[in-house]
Amino acid sequence: MKKLTPEELQKKIQAQINNIEKLKTMSVKVGIISSGSGVYENGENVVDVGIKHEYGTKDIPRRSFLRTPFFIKKNELSKFINKQFNKVIDQGMPAETALELIGVKAQSISQKAFTNNGYGQWQSLSPKTIEKKGSSQPLIDTGTLRNSITYQVTK
Repeated sequence: MKKLTPEELQKKIQAQINNIEKLKTMSVKVGIISSGSGVYENGENVVDVGIKHEYGTKDIPRRSFLRTPFFIKKNELSKFINKQFNKVIDQGMPAETALELIGVKAQSISQKAFTNNGYGQWQSLSPKTIEKKGSSQPLIDTGTLRNSITYQVTK
């Protein structure tokens, strides 16, 4: 490792401080970020469909694809977040890069819920629904809802 002059070290430390300060003003959002995320063939908005499944309705059981996966994977996600923040502090990784990586990780956790029945937490489809859609996999028909889950880094 190259030995730094006092001026170089001071400049490096100041850059790290600036990067850490930047993190304080930034965040990452994960979910169906925009109401313009899409519309199904029947005209129903993806956000509305997402809300129905995330919280459930009188007729639709709750199949959380955001809260439950993040709760189940909270230790894994927390370790990943800490790892990224340590890279910001120790290696000078840009704050934006750390938050982008966290967004990708959280998006992946949410989207994986669609392929494993909400990490085993979703209620099975009724026989009538299975017959109607031709599949026993909840929430996957067109992939529209799953593909609408994104992330956004904000300043």
